[in-house]
Amino acid sequence: MKPAVITPEFWPVSEDRIPEQVKSIKKGRVENLGHSAGGRALYGVVYEPDSFSHVFGVIAGMHGHEPGGVAAAFNLISILEKGRDLKNKKWNGLFDRIKFVIIPLLNPDGRNRCPDSFVGLSHKDVQIYCDGLDLQGRIVKRGKSINIKKTFIIGGLYNDRGIDILNYDKKEYKDCPETACSIDFFLKENVEYFINLHAHCFNVMFYAPHKHIKGESVKKELYITQEVRRMGEKAGYDFARTEYEREPLDK
Repeated sequence: MKPAVITPEFWPVSEDRIPEQVKSIKKGRVENLGHSAGGRALYGVVYEPDSFSHVFGVIAGMHGHEPGGVAAAFNLISILEKGRDLKNKKWNGLFDRIKFVIIPLLNPDGRNRCPDSFVGLSHKDVQIYCDGLDLQGRIVKRGKSINIKKTFIIGGLYNDRGIDILNYDKKEYKDCPETACSIDFFLKENVEYFINLHAHCFNVMFYAPHKHIKGESVKKELYITQEVRRMGEKAGYDFARTEYEREPLDK
């Protein structure tokens, strides 16, 4: 059982608060993308101005133990709705001429079984909620899928069928509807680049759909990632480098 945690209003990441956030959307177009493996609703939100230069996607909540991305996504939605985040800070004109395609919570199964905040918990606690525990109390070895019948605690990486949401093997789509719906949604809305919001000191991750990943598009994608990392480091954050940044492009 996850610990009961009281979180502030600007941190709407619990299962009972997600529907109220979606219901409050007026300017955006809400799409019901289907249901998770555990039967929980999957939502997509589109903000499409009359004139726009780029189509930018946002995925949050891919891992249930990373609530910060979900909070960030709903704060972004609040800004696009009324020019203010959920702390009531004004951000007028910040995202003019951009079409946003947002999935605020991709893995509601994993989110449902993890704490709404990890403040005060240890790294070991985070690892348990990430990977899960087997019946002998050991950390579950990561894989594309796990046998949930042999699991005492299912980690936040997985949906209720024990499939890792990062699994892109098409033969597993029937057990991983979250992955299938996100790809279909982004392709339908012609997303050019998207950000995958994770947590726990990883880099901000920018990606381009496969049809865009070639030549100069790859260099542009990695350059954006590097620039975001530089901005974060300048602000005092210590980002870990990702496998995509082993060869700097700016030398």
